Amino acid sequence: AAFASAELVSDRVTVAGHTISEELPTGEVVTTVANDALRLGEVYASAARLVGSIVAYVVVVAVMVPMSLELGLVVALGLPVVAAVLALLVKPLQARQATQRETQGRLTTLGSDTVSGLRILRGIGGEKVFADRYRAQSQKVRRAGEHVAVTQSWLDALQVLLPGLMVALVLWLGARQAVAG
Repeated sequence: AAFASAELVSDRVTVAGHTISEELPTGEVVTTVANDALRLGEVYASAARLVGSIVAYVVVVAVMVPMSLELGLVVALGLPVVAAVLALLVKPLQARQATQRETQGRLTTLGSDTVSGLRILRGIGGEKVFADRYRAQSQKVRRAGEHVAVTQSWLDALQVLLPGLMVALVLWLGARQAVAG
């Protein structure tokens, strides 16, 4: 899916020709092909897991409720709560990823524009100006990447912690019920 998306975007860019650079900087087009195509591939990979998770959720709740109403309700209500807490981090993560993608696109545009005018740039002694601008934009990309990494690390940690806590709760309640007969 990722490769097909990259191919489709590349084909559209080829058909559009120079008119696309009037709407989008060259760097953003390159960043879109490189990053967004991979993200689209991840959506297809995640869709199968989502469907499987929903089916498993329904089956587990259907099996647990007749055996133990308390355990069934913990699972039936706990999983949506875990998902909602995790979803709270998705929006800030997406916003930070968009910022990172935009700054990366500007950096790529700056680099490609410079390469196309490198001979002229050297002729007028503008190499230091370019290097300073590139360094500054590169630092913006780095900072944006750090913001993405912080949010992503919280999301990754909570994706392990919250389901783990839920499993521990279900096991604890189940063990108490087993001991009680």
